[in-house]
Amino acid sequence: AAAAASRPKAARAVNPRVHVEGLPPGWEAFLDRRTKSTYFYNAASKTSSWISPAGTRTKLKGMPTGWKAFKLSAGKDYFVGPSGKSTWDDPRLLPGEKVLAMISQQEKRLRQRRVRASMLASSEATSSREDIAYPTSQWADRSWMSFLSHSSPTSAATLSSLASSSSSSSASSSSLDAGALTDDERLRRGLAP
Repeated sequence: AAAAASRPKAARAVNPRVHVEGLPPGWEAFLDRRTKSTYFYNAASKTSSWISPAGTRTKLKGMPTGWKAFKLSAGKDYFVGPSGKSTWDDPRLLPGEKVLAMISQQEKRLRQRRVRASMLASSEATSSREDIAYPTSQWADRSWMSFLSHSSPTSAATLSSLASSSSSSSASSSSLDAGALTDDERLRRGLAP
């Protein structure tokens, strides 16, 4: 009744429906009483044609008994069951198998994403500076030079002991005590900057 309601009123009233094997889903065949020719109508797209939209019959492995496979010129497959009704759904796949196939495809996509993420992470790790061991010099670690700090209470005593042990003049000793030496002067006297 619903299919008859979807046909144009003129077609319903005048032209009887005829059976044509292998029509794609949504298509119906009618006999035009005036011309005695079969025409085809798709209610969803409201398209009619004198040329059959039926695809070419193909053989697919594993088809259930009574089912036939057809291929449209666009390459899409559709299937006609034993009752003559056509469907886009492949009858070789049971509903549970369809769900399993969808899950399998989703798991495959997730594995591909994980592989890409791990490859990205490993490429970032090899390019990070934390993984590369750079040689350090004595100048990079200034903790050993803490005796030069002016805030340290022992710095004056340390400097004066260094001054007395060196063979410099008393003027240089007093300038060491004051901590007024520049880095260049310290280097010339053999002291750390």
